[in-house]
Amino acid sequence: MLSLPGAPEHGGLPCAGDTPIIDVSEDSKLLHVLLSFVFSFPVALPRSLEDAFALISAARKYDMGPAITAMRALLLKGEDSLITEENAFRAYGVACRHRLPEEASMAARATLLRPMSIKTYGEDLHLVTGSDLYALSQYRYKCIEAICVVMAGITAGEALELWVTDPVEGTPCRAEYGGNYPRWLTGFFKALARDVLNEDVFPSAQSMDRWRFHGTLLSHCGLVNTRNGLYACAFCKGLSDNVFKLEHFVQTVQDLINVAIRQVRKSYVSLFTLSISTSTKL
Repeated sequence: MLSLPGAPEHGGLPCAGDTPIIDVSEDSKLLHVLLSFVFSFPVALPRSLEDAFALISAARKYDMGPAITAMRALLLKGEDSLITEENAFRAYGVACRHRLPEEASMAARATLLRPMSIKTYGEDLHLVTGSDLYALSQYRYKCIEAICVVMAGITAGEALELWVTDPVEGTPCRAEYGGNYPRWLTGFFKALARDVLNEDVFPSAQSMDRWRFHGTLLSHCGLVNTRNGLYACAFCKGLSDNVFKLEHFVQTVQDLINVAIRQVRKSYVSLFTLSISTSTKL
């Protein structure tokens, strides 16, 4: 558009003097924001999902990279994010309507923090097509699978050093070991993987809940009856008192889950692209 020749070689376009007049589909408000990225006046960023996605769509149309980068940063900007847990599905639907697969995948991740159900999505279901909804469900199931793989990897000993590095002086864990881990810890991750698979907890990094983990550990560390009387696991009791180590362990597992989900998102941008392409043709 910006490379069109001026009058008289305007190719039949209407003109105002020697300046060709070009009809565009965007309104003046959106064009003002776009032009603010080109000229040196303050950028008035949109504050609604609909306006933000319309701006990104227009910026893609006119190949305006800085505008796209700025708007994507605004979509997921901490407490001021336009995409939130509450509006994630609506954001997904609006992104699909604007044929924005990258933004659709960003919104799809935020939907993991809520149940996937008609009750949850409500009237926002009208924003998506069947193929859009199918793509979202497949993404969710792949995230569930990825988290279960992370849990299986931990119980197989890939993160063993997180638990037994610099062990507390005293007797080893009283529990019988399963592989490289005490059985209580192996059981914790197997139960967590089962809950994620059954969607009793949401498929996100928050599924590795620090309070649930601390509770399981403290339960293991309690006194039990033995032939020699009451006995507590000194090894794990020492670890339970090491707040820094426990927080590091929980955070590391959450980081592993986040990495797995990011990998799913990268591979599924193409699925959202195909879904949006199919929806457009219908």
